[in-house]
Amino acid sequence: MSITWRFWLVLIQLTILVVGVWLTTGAYISTAPWYLAGLLAVVINPAMFEPLFPKRGDVLGNSVLAFFLATVSLGGELELGWLYLRIPLVLVGGAAALTIVGEEGSFLSTVSRRITALSSAMVLYSAVFWISIAESFPIESVEFWNLAAIWVTLVFLHAVKWENLFISLRPARKGATPVELVGPSRLRVKGQGLPAVGMHVEVSGAGANCRATVVARIPRSDSILTELFLHKNDVADDLVAARELSVTPVDEPGDIVGHVAAGSSVGELLYSPAEAPEIGAVVFVESSGDKVLYQVIGVRAGVLRADGSETAVPLVQAMQLGLLRTGRRELSRYLSLPALDSEVRSFPAPPENRDEWPALETSPFELGHVRGTTVPVSVDLERLCEGHTAILGMTKMGKSHFARLLVERLAQDGHVLVMDQTGEYRRRMPSAGTYQPGIDWTAPGLSIWEPGPHTFGPPGAALGVLNEIEQQAMAEYRTLDIAGGEKPTTRVILIEEAHQFIPEPAVIGYKGIGHDQSLEIGKKLMQIRKYGVSIIFVSQRTAVVSKTALSQCENLVAFRTVDHTGLDYMAMIAGDGIKSIAPQIPPRQALLIGDAFSCENPIAIDVRGEFTQGTFPTLLGDRPISAATEIDEDDIPF
Repeated sequence: MSITWRFWLVLIQLTILVVGVWLTTGAYISTAPWYLAGLLAVVINPAMFEPLFPKRGDVLGNSVLAFFLATVSLGGELELGWLYLRIPLVLVGGAAALTIVGEEGSFLSTVSRRITALSSAMVLYSAVFWISIAESFPIESVEFWNLAAIWVTLVFLHAVKWENLFISLRPARKGATPVELVGPSRLRVKGQGLPAVGMHVEVSGAGANCRATVVARIPRSDSILTELFLHKNDVADDLVAARELSVTPVDEPGDIVGHVAAGSSVGELLYSPAEAPEIGAVVFVESSGDKVLYQVIGVRAGVLRADGSETAVPLVQAMQLGLLRTGRRELSRYLSLPALDSEVRSFPAPPENRDEWPALETSPFELGHVRGTTVPVSVDLERLCEGHTAILGMTKMGKSHFARLLVERLAQDGHVLVMDQTGEYRRRMPSAGTYQPGIDWTAPGLSIWEPGPHTFGPPGAALGVLNEIEQQAMAEYRTLDIAGGEKPTTRVILIEEAHQFIPEPAVIGYKGIGHDQSLEIGKKLMQIRKYGVSIIFVSQRTAVVSKTALSQCENLVAFRTVDHTGLDYMAMIAGDGIKSIAPQIPPRQALLIGDAFSCENPIAIDVRGEFTQGTFPTLLGDRPISAATEIDEDDIPF
């Protein structure tokens, strides 16, 4: 309750008490305990104790005063009542003292807090009042019932929150009062019943009017402070100078989710939300008629300063996906800052049918869609095979599904070798061939290599195969006219459970089996790409995979990851914003990072659910891989 309301309430209660005493006794004041209890309850306690002391100090002081009144009243007809009253007063005072000096969390402290919470000034002084008037006047007398009615009235006035009741019953004002301009397009107003955040309104006053959007709303005790984003800033001066404004809600499309806030950068958008954001949701800001897409990665605290005070407000963080180029089916990096106060809208995902997206002469391989939209995301297979790729993430998140998509598509244009020690690829792809040295890499198909016993373990066996492939590729490379535009044959190698074949040497130990061979493979990866050899790593954790090998990966596909090593690795590539979204990616969604993808910035996608229907006459006859193998999602334990 505000000071003004408290003052008037005390004044009214004091008037009722004094007038009631005069009508009952013929005097304006009295030394009787019931009169003193009334003064303490309705004047002294509200004016001195409640504003200055916490609840426990207030209870302690009132229990001491009530005990004093009960003590000085001994000797009358109801002496036994006063004696019994002092017992609970001692208990209440002791409980209040214990809450002040006692140990937090103990049983006695908990009980004491509950007793203190129930022992208000009205409760304590009501006991004194009723015993006193029962001792002073016969119960059947008019004086007794006059004073009883007065006390009930005082208790009622004290119990009702009159200020809140008045505000709730007062008719809401139709207009609003301008407060200040806090920017070229932001106007603060105050009033009652103003629209909620995110709503569009028509603001008019002093002969000026314009459309606006509610971007902030702070309830106060007597009004609501609202911040409006004006769609035309040339009328801002006229509106702020008006005595009263009309703020009327209007029907507008409900896709506005916020407005660009200060602190936004080229790569990161900050906006004040009009609704609760969802991690991974896609929003956009219009720029010269084009849409710049962003993906929500988190929320942080901002500060709204108004009337000399500060209020914490949420700010949504979103990383840039890029400028949407529908005709080219890609997202390109946008290098301009988002304009302050621009509208941030939820991406409507047009067109609804993905087949309506314009076809390209050379269609890239589609991996899925921007999370929650129909915007297709694809991979340039030729560019992908010019370097190395890492597919990382926890088990059962969709790595196996994604790896099969790539293997199946790449095997349509050339040969793919799968290094697998688990036996799952052989079991799930029984028609796949077995790798033999000298294989024809230009023939579409798939072969599997499973390591046998080796002195230096799987790393030693893998090194031997890589040496054979490197020698074959190097010999071909020397015969090519590179200057004339000839390119080496693409040789794609998928390494399943990469930590088994290329473990981190520091984990193995200096004299561990495979230590030197893992180092050698890491060095080899730095040069074999120029011979047309492309490696695709699949692993659950980066901590146990050779860092030298991972550092050679130009493209990264990351499913849900929670280990710090993996998050640090992704943050090193794409920035710290990745750390907030990677641990929250649902199954069958992935982060794509790299130049081979149709988005120049990191992006979260819904991975496509179906396989392509390519045929492989060399190894599988006329049956498509998806039909021949019938691999279910995540059958292969990554």
